[in-house]
Amino acid sequence: MDKKIKRYVNLFVLLLGLFIFSGSSITAYATAADFAAEAEQRKLAPAESDAWESWPKAPANGADGAYLMDIDTGASLYAKNPGKQAYPASITKLMTALLVMEHCAMDEQVVFSRNAVYSIERGSSNVGIDEGQSMSVEECLYCLLLASANEVANALAEHISGSVESFAQLMNERAVSLGCTNTHFVNPNGLHDDNHYTCAGDMALIARAFAQNDKLLEISGTTSYHVYPTDNQPDDFVVSNHHRMLKGSLYGKRFSYEYTIGGKTGFTVMARETLVTFAEKDGLRLLCVILREEPYGHYTDTQDLFEYGFSSFKRIDLKEEITDEALTLLSIPENLEPGEGFATLPASLTLEHCALTLEGETIEAYYDGRLVGTLPLTEKEQPEETLPVQDLQEAVQASSLESDEKQTVSFGGAAAENKESEKGLPIGLLLGIGGVLLVLALVGGFFVMEKSRSNQANRRRKELMERRRRRMEEWDREDRQ
Repeated sequence: MDKKIKRYVNLFVLLLGLFIFSGSSITAYATAADFAAEAEQRKLAPAESDAWESWPKAPANGADGAYLMDIDTGASLYAKNPGKQAYPASITKLMTALLVMEHCAMDEQVVFSRNAVYSIERGSSNVGIDEGQSMSVEECLYCLLLASANEVANALAEHISGSVESFAQLMNERAVSLGCTNTHFVNPNGLHDDNHYTCAGDMALIARAFAQNDKLLEISGTTSYHVYPTDNQPDDFVVSNHHRMLKGSLYGKRFSYEYTIGGKTGFTVMARETLVTFAEKDGLRLLCVILREEPYGHYTDTQDLFEYGFSSFKRIDLKEEITDEALTLLSIPENLEPGEGFATLPASLTLEHCALTLEGETIEAYYDGRLVGTLPLTEKEQPEETLPVQDLQEAVQASSLESDEKQTVSFGGAAAENKESEKGLPIGLLLGIGGVLLVLALVGGFFVMEKSRSNQANRRRKELMERRRRRMEEWDREDRQ
């Protein structure tokens, strides 16, 4: 027997023997049916909010963690496993975008390093930006939130903090400042890491801070965005929002929900489907967090919870509802008065069911020990001082005299200018001719310089496109190996 064939036979016999005598079995991988069965089982798990006093019962859902919150008041309307640790996947990018808005101007240029481009997983979401290219912060945010581009998340992190690791530290500090207690970020994009996790309650706090920024909310609710080529980024492309609940979604109308105003999708094999969505109806703005669901249950769960929220809760104007007696009992300082604030309660309850407390310069409304609304206090307007009648007349006379003096000076100046212009007419003509020649020379020089700049830009664009083409070919070769 050929020695090479004999080696393969011996290796096969060895492996077969190890399998038989060790009692090993072939590892079974979870199928789509297995995941769907898990989601069905999770529908039987009770929600924490079902036990809240006088609270409307919400529909069951297959998420492992879910949260419904009023964006404006911060009131919690629904909670299922709010503190249970879970992987967020790409909804991580809400925190990344929030920090970008807090540290950058929209026109800053973000340069893509080799690490930003090459450190992401093959096949993960990206928009194909190459090493050395750059885009504005605004363009990066659209690519980050619509296309969920992982290399863009890395580049933004490096732009702000110098490295992904330093930015992750900044993310964790910001999470703590928002009140998060079970969140730890390792990267700005949500690609899987065992130490990269959050929970539904914490994610709701992050999502609320995101949604309170009008620009971020606008971007996350945009269905598509056109990125135009520049000298430092040669490609002309359109990014589309992955969130299917948005009106006009390019991914179809099946899950469209008319009140959706923004959000962010996420998926990894370990995290499963994750989703954050923002919706508004009749002035009530809600956010919904879904962790660990299956396609397309994360969309139907979200819509069910929004319908529950919009139909079961109401917004109370605290400034109108709070009584003078209550203000007196709270010992409001004399120089302060109620500003604008709201509370969110089940439709069957009123402000009388709430406990009011004064924290600094804010009245807080609690129901069953949970914060449901806030009412900031503002400085009372001081009455404007009025001049006595006699002083007022003197002020008017003084103003009239001053106006007359200004007119006299102005008329005198105009007359002098007219005389000078009559004497200097020939000189003005000469200056005019010289000016025209100078403008013609400048225009000619400008066109020469612009032509040169355009030629350089075209050469640079071709170099960048060629380098990107080589990189993609290299990635393809590595994938085949």
